Amino acid sequence: MKPEELVWSDIIYTASGLMDYLNAQDPDLVADDASNIERMDEVLEYYIVSPRLGLLLRENGEVVLSGVFDFEYIWGRRCTGQPIYQDAVIRKIAKSL
Repeated sequence: MKPEELVWSDIIYTASGLMDYLNAQDPDLVADDASNIERMDEVLEYYIVSPRLGLLLRENGEVVLSGVFDFEYIWGRRCTGQPIYQDAVIRKIAKSL
């Protein structure tokens, strides 16, 4: 699969504004386990992603939150300034599909 196809099919919506607001109110609401709490400062953007991509991102060491409101998986992207399909982790996952 091409990385661009993965982005179009499995990244549902940006959630950065919502997550920034929630983080400011109560960081414990957002981080769902100790490993995510320690890495939350590294997150620059948030995206609601499909269950398939959420699990694959988590397997590849990415910050992935579960059960924030009704969203099954929210990816905490730790880079910015380039298209998502150029992220190394997205390219790696796309190549494996």
